[in-house]
Amino acid sequence: MLKRLAIFTVIAVIGIVLACGESDDTVTDPQGANAIVDEANDSLANVLFELVNQDSVSSPDEIDFTAVNQLYKDALELDPDNLDANFGAGLTELLMVFVDPQVNATFDEWEAFLDTASIFEPPGGGLAKDLNNPAELFSISPAILSSYSAGVFKMALVDPPMISSIQDLVENEVFPRVAYAIEKLEVVAENPSYTFIITPHMQGDDTEDPIEIDLTEVYVAIAQLYAMKSIGNIFISYDFDIASYDSVGLEEMIDQNSDFLGLRTGGAAAMGDVKSSFLTAVANLGFAITFLRAETDNQVDDLIRIGPDDIDEADLDSLENHLPDFLDILNDSYELTEDFNDDGVDETISISIGAIFDDPISNIKQKLPPYTSHVVRDTSWYTYWEYHPDSGWYEIE
Repeated sequence: MLKRLAIFTVIAVIGIVLACGESDDTVTDPQGANAIVDEANDSLANVLFELVNQDSVSSPDEIDFTAVNQLYKDALELDPDNLDANFGAGLTELLMVFVDPQVNATFDEWEAFLDTASIFEPPGGGLAKDLNNPAELFSISPAILSSYSAGVFKMALVDPPMISSIQDLVENEVFPRVAYAIEKLEVVAENPSYTFIITPHMQGDDTEDPIEIDLTEVYVAIAQLYAMKSIGNIFISYDFDIASYDSVGLEEMIDQNSDFLGLRTGGAAAMGDVKSSFLTAVANLGFAITFLRAETDNQVDDLIRIGPDDIDEADLDSLENHLPDFLDILNDSYELTEDFNDDGVDETISISIGAIFDDPISNIKQKLPPYTSHVVRDTSWYTYWEYHPDSGWYEIE
């Protein structure tokens, strides 16, 4: 018995020692963090100055905030409560999407494809014939038929990029950065006295006046990020892939039983997040209006301000009064009264937009009456094609 008790005692002591060893011994360095933030702000100003004064941006990776972003994150390592570091890290994290390797690879892939392929146009020029009509088929000159066949073969060789490649980018690359930015800006939003100065150098012109950012702008930024999430989730919820960007792909796409406009894997969850993100965006827009109305400092240098040359008081009243309507429309149903069937009598229907997101449609095309489809050339443009051989349209019957 004593031996067993001794063993238990030893185990307990070891557990206590290990627990003590796992205690949080992180040492903050607010002064060191401030020094790095100053460096980060100077670096941010230089990047913005060069970007504003750059003639053009030909590739996303020319917008590079990597060094600035890392400096703000280094400051957060020394002091997680540093507000400028939170603000700067949140702001630049979103801009880091431009130098993301996968983003640039996808950009290059689509750019190359669009430079070499014609989407939903007849390959090889203006063949103004209905290929389902044998009489018209045999009236085609050998030269045109040869050109058309070569064009079809060329399109078949192309491995077209899919819309899902962009959807994957939004889900896997953009959304995590949006979440990080929201997290950092919400830390800032807990401090009503916070301000950040946009220096003249940051504006790209050293003769400009400084501009102050306060919680009005922070709340608006958070609202925009949640709105971005809402719109992005709609985009990633449904299948928009097309097997090929020609008449064959078009016909397969609009077939009522195709996957096009059907929910993707995880699409139902994404649609649910559309609603919650939009509601949060509306709430933060309300916070911004409340903060703006309550500001007592000199507003002359504020980015967002009320005044005859800025935000009109009446417009602000109207927006504030309609914010609850957005919440009601998504959370409840509302009634719409119109003469829908043109019989001279108004009818009232109840609409519940929120239900679209709570219980999303599995395939939008299947909500249409049963149909079949066929894609042919629009021969009404034949005369036009004679003079514009590189143009063409498809018609869906």
